[in-house]
Amino acid sequence: MEFFTFVQIKTMYYKAISISSLMVAILAVFALLPAFEEHRNRVTRLGRNLLYGDDEPNESTTTGDIVMTKQQLLSYDGGPKSRGLYLAVLGKIYDVSAGAKHYGPNGGYHAFAAKDASRAYVTGQFDTDLTDNLDELQDTDMLQLDEWQNFYEEKYKYIGKLVGHFYDKLGKPTNNLKTFEKRLDTALGLRTEQLDDNNLYPPCNAAWAEGKGSTVWCSNESGGIKRDWVGVPRSYFKPGSKHARCACVKTTGKPSNDPQASTENGDLNNPHFQLYKNCDPLSVACKIDSD
Repeated sequence: MEFFTFVQIKTMYYKAISISSLMVAILAVFALLPAFEEHRNRVTRLGRNLLYGDDEPNESTTTGDIVMTKQQLLSYDGGPKSRGLYLAVLGKIYDVSAGAKHYGPNGGYHAFAAKDASRAYVTGQFDTDLTDNLDELQDTDMLQLDEWQNFYEEKYKYIGKLVGHFYDKLGKPTNNLKTFEKRLDTALGLRTEQLDDNNLYPPCNAAWAEGKGSTVWCSNESGGIKRDWVGVPRSYFKPGSKHARCACVKTTGKPSNDPQASTENGDLNNPHFQLYKNCDPLSVACKIDSD
């Protein structure tokens, strides 16, 4: 059996105390880390507030999204002292830093940075329409806005919601967003109707030459509509439309819009189709003289 001297026992005792104290200190440090982290975050937020003059973006307690005010978004214009490079479309904020050459200070689309300029995506008026107000736009314009938002959704990182026209301070949709969605549904229905109309009465091919005017003609693929008939060109005045278009119409069989009719000359009797001036009624091509 090994025996320890008093000095050795005393030394081991003090080592044990030292090790225990060290372990307690380490555990105390780990216990205080969350508090240090929170303090550091507070100092960081304070520093940013002093630098930028506004509060940090908040997290919505109802939707889980980051919500930002328009004033906060102004700090993300991609400039030397900015926080980043963001823009908003229909109230949704995206980080477009990856497209800095387009949206940065020297980019051609910098006007869209740090704001929601939804209206300008449709009108192209960068001087007067850098706003999220969609009043006086057509329902069909909503399709273009929807396509732009899908573009940003696919290509850039989504950040959160912008408080204002389309979302409230809790990140919930406003009546303006609900109105947009209704108008978009209407536009989608009109587009479907237009596609159906084009399938029924395919657009003509067209060509123009200086001094000779325009020529319109039909083929079994004109308008991008493949079919087993060719048809003849007619000026088509669709009810409710502001302008006429050239359509290829059938010359034989039942009318396209009335398969139960007794006539067999296609759509030639339809009052919405007018023969072009000086064009043979059964010609597949018509020259439209320039005025």
